[in-house]
Amino acid sequence: MTDRTGREERRMCGARAVMPLGLVSLVLDAMPGARDPLEMETLLRCPLEEHTTGWHYDVVWQLDDPDSGDMWALWADGDAPDLVVIQPDCSARCRTSVPNTTREAGRSGGESEVCALFALHPGGHSFEFTDPQYADLRLAAACNELRAVIARQSRSSDDDHEAGPTCRPPVERSARPDGTRE
Repeated sequence: MTDRTGREERRMCGARAVMPLGLVSLVLDAMPGARDPLEMETLLRCPLEEHTTGWHYDVVWQLDDPDSGDMWALWADGDAPDLVVIQPDCSARCRTSVPNTTREAGRSGGESEVCALFALHPGGHSFEFTDPQYADLRLAAACNELRAVIARQSRSSDDDHEAGPTCRPPVERSARPDGTRE
């Protein structure tokens, strides 16, 4: 696939997996003080540049010490994750400013943007390729926000009804023999 300038568009992999319960338990046991599985990423999506061979990765736990890196789960196509490793962070920085149109298309970037992947990762840095599902994810977020607004308005409307009507109810008029109302 090419972008508007005719260059080959580089895309994020996006392969999905779910952390198996046994692996979640192992990670929680390995992390001192961590006992809430909700603090862990269990719905995984590979952030590497699109690839057809090799492992998929995703961060499952961000370590407290930024110099320690993060915990990454690994899985093969069609399989559940079966391994978690601690990987140091990639130190690459974006050296050029990325225009807003690129950022809106799902690519990070900016002069101080750091790569969000691990050191020595395969493929390009996270600021060099786009997320093909970015628009869908933005739409999902917008839909969730709209649902929240509607729910708040609905609760507000329910509160108004509980307080009683603010105007007189309509007067019921009897129907004429021809079916019209008076």
